[in-house]
Amino acid sequence: MKQFIILMTASLFFVACNNQDIQKPSDANQISLMENIKVENGILKFVDEDHFQLTISKLSLMKDIEKMTGAIVEFENYESNYQAYDNITESQFSQISKSNKTSGYENILNIQRVDGSEPQIVRNITYAPLGLLINKEGKVIIGNKIHQFFYDKVLVASYAPTGISSVNETYPVEHKVVLKELKNLKPSAEIKSCDQYRYSGNERRLCGIINYSLYYSPGISGKTYTTFTTEHQTRTLGFIWYTSVISTISLSGTAYVDYSPVSINMVTTNASNTNYYVPSYCSPVPGGTYCSSGIVTGSSTTHKGIGLDGNWKQVNL
Repeated sequence: MKQFIILMTASLFFVACNNQDIQKPSDANQISLMENIKVENGILKFVDEDHFQLTISKLSLMKDIEKMTGAIVEFENYESNYQAYDNITESQFSQISKSNKTSGYENILNIQRVDGSEPQIVRNITYAPLGLLINKEGKVIIGNKIHQFFYDKVLVASYAPTGISSVNETYPVEHKVVLKELKNLKPSAEIKSCDQYRYSGNERRLCGIINYSLYYSPGISGKTYTTFTTEHQTRTLGFIWYTSVISTISLSGTAYVDYSPVSINMVTTNASNTNYYVPSYCSPVPGGTYCSSGIVTGSSTTHKGIGLDGNWKQVNL
């Protein structure tokens, strides 16, 4: 792991969404989601698009990255995209930063100027519940199609155990730190904020980040996935920022979510000692899990950590 993550104990309060925004699971998928997942050639295989979407929902409801990871470790000969990123060492990040090349890591990460900021190494899939179901090569099988996830697109081809056809569908992926054109976020949340300092001759920073990813590919079409994170980063000789480990890091606060036409506050009652928070748009109901397209309209979060210089850093979003 790139951060020391302690179990997150957050309680979120939900209000029922209107029926137009609800995706109903099939009866078969209500019975068991995880047990119906198979592994073929190191790739997770889902029954259909409903099965894939509802498994993401099930993981999202856990909120805790440790519990999410524990739910998929049972699959043998499988390494997720999220885990593959966490397995990259700081020396490897440093080499990528200095060379400005992602060769060998294209399926896991990308170098981006997020909303015009300085270049940094970012995950191809920032939303952990999704990244845990995509393998280290960026692949997942949904029904009879194989999906290849990259930072900015998803390629889809027909799949059978005997082989894969040529790619016949391409879907875009949109990433932003905030989606100001969708909702008016409070001014303090309009940009990613970082507390920057120097230590041992290198630049360091603690950042509070709100990531939005909008997918158009089957199974997650039209869904906006939102992630709050606290991250410590470093760069050497003015090159690209990359993740760095510090011993103490935390995130706490409130996210405001619009489930149009219903707006509610999703309050974290005890979300300290974690660096990752999913304001899930899914809620459990009798007989299954229903999901709607919730949009984060604002936040009041505090991101803290003890920097390598031994001093506390804090960013508010």
